[in-house]
Amino acid sequence: MEQSTTGEYIPEHASHWRIEPFVPVPVTDLVEYLATRLPLAIDADSFVEVCRRMASHLYHQTFPLHQKLEGAYAGLDPDRDTSLLASRNEAELLEDAAQVSELMRDLLATADYAELSREELDTAVQVASLWGVPLHVDLNIFRHLAVFARGDVVGMREHRHWKRLYRKQLVEVPIYRRLVVLFQVLPDIAVDGEGESNRLYLRMFKNIPKADVDMLLPGTSIRIGWFDRTKILVPSLGGLGMTLWKLVRLVLLVAVVTTGKLWVVVGLVGATIGYVFRSVSSYFQTKKNYELNLTRSLYFQKLDSNAGVIYRVLEEARQQACRETVLGYFALLTACHASSAAAPSAGTSHGPATVDAELWQSIGVSRRRMRRYGERIIREALGVEINFEVDDALKRLAEMGLTQSAAEDCWTALSPQAAIARLASRTTT
Repeated sequence: MEQSTTGEYIPEHASHWRIEPFVPVPVTDLVEYLATRLPLAIDADSFVEVCRRMASHLYHQTFPLHQKLEGAYAGLDPDRDTSLLASRNEAELLEDAAQVSELMRDLLATADYAELSREELDTAVQVASLWGVPLHVDLNIFRHLAVFARGDVVGMREHRHWKRLYRKQLVEVPIYRRLVVLFQVLPDIAVDGEGESNRLYLRMFKNIPKADVDMLLPGTSIRIGWFDRTKILVPSLGGLGMTLWKLVRLVLLVAVVTTGKLWVVVGLVGATIGYVFRSVSSYFQTKKNYELNLTRSLYFQKLDSNAGVIYRVLEEARQQACRETVLGYFALLTACHASSAAAPSAGTSHGPATVDAELWQSIGVSRRRMRRYGERIIREALGVEINFEVDDALKRLAEMGLTQSAAEDCWTALSPQAAIARLASRTTT
């Protein structure tokens, strides 16, 4: 169990609060691992080459989307250092913002992010974790607001509690491994640093406790809790009351005895004013400490912003699509071959059937079997449960011409040698 830069202890293969489609392994590692599990009759080098060509195909397939997002976001990017040759009016900027929002939703869905509902955001706004900052948040200042999360895992973090005499103990913390925030504020809304209504802001963070999602939103203000108010007010009110009581007694005594020691009265009045000033100063100091904790936390948890988020998500979506496609092809290829190997070859009474590089394999696999097989592979490799999105994998494989439906819900895969030839022909055309 390793400690992250934000203080959580997150196991390499942390337990999940819910099963997700995300395949948490680099594409190159997945291909190398799957190549070691191939049956002897299937050439591993050919399989690796098929995977390389599939990755290249998916990369070129996402390039038009990259250009489309880049063009639509050019006028909305708060960090751009270039000038637009043709200015965009307000209506055009609103249209661009809606287009970028829609494209980012599709892209984040491909990267297996889930959008948080308004109810989930409201819940996060109402509470703060043991390490978060209590905030007031107004969700009605936004023209666009969307929060996407991935990696709903169980993290651990150190906490000291008075019941354990403030000794350190590890407690479970629900954490989002990745979180993306997309927002645009309404006109005439004053938000420090992020208040231009003709800009669309994107933020990406890591290892965010679920109760602290509100810390990532603009337009927040520090909420001083009752415990901090008590720490500030009780000593101040006690000192102020004692000073006032002494002042009243001394005023009465001076009035009766003499007027020569009025400087003592002035001193007590000054002390009273000092107590009031101390109380106000303590309040603002507590607020500054919260703001400092918020700044420190976001400094370590922020991964990227604005156009950088688009490029990151594009790559994450491509990588996830590649993992699903590779896993789907492997599941079809090996399941088909295993079924064929169980039957006698043509012209023989026993022995495994060979894989013909020019023909579709004749025995198909259902979606359910393909999904369960893919999920079992990841479980055996990483000890992590996933929800393999088999329909997405089949759609991409069919688009590349590497699979077809032999019957209703019965899918076959092209052997690696034939798949290489098919992908090569698609590249040249």
